[in-house]
Amino acid sequence: MSGFGRRQEEREEVWVPKTKLGKMVAEGKVTSLGEIFRTGQRVREAEIVKKLLPDLRNEVVGVGVVQKQTDAGELTRFGAVQGEGPPDERGDRQGNL
Repeated sequence: MSGFGRRQEEREEVWVPKTKLGKMVAEGKVTSLGEIFRTGQRVREAEIVKKLLPDLRNEVVGVGVVQKQTDAGELTRFGAVQGEGPPDERGDRQGNL
C-alpha cells in the first residue's frame, strides 16, 4: 500500500533523538514541557511533544491560497491554520477542538 490512506499506527517509526533535549526526554530525565520551558530550552523535534503529551491531537482548520503580485509575476503561497488540544472528554476524537 502506498503512503496515502495509511493509518498512523501502521507508519509509526522508532524515534532516534537528534538533540540533547531529545535524548534527555527519551531517557526519561525530562518528563514535562514545564521543565523544558523553565530552563529556557527550545523544542526542536516534534517527537519530544509526542512523547510528553501522547494524547494531544491536532486538526487542520483551514487551508487557503495567498497570492501576491510582484514585478516578476505572481507569488503564490499557502496559508494554514491548525488547532491543537486534548482529546474530547467523551473520547470522541471527531469533535471540534
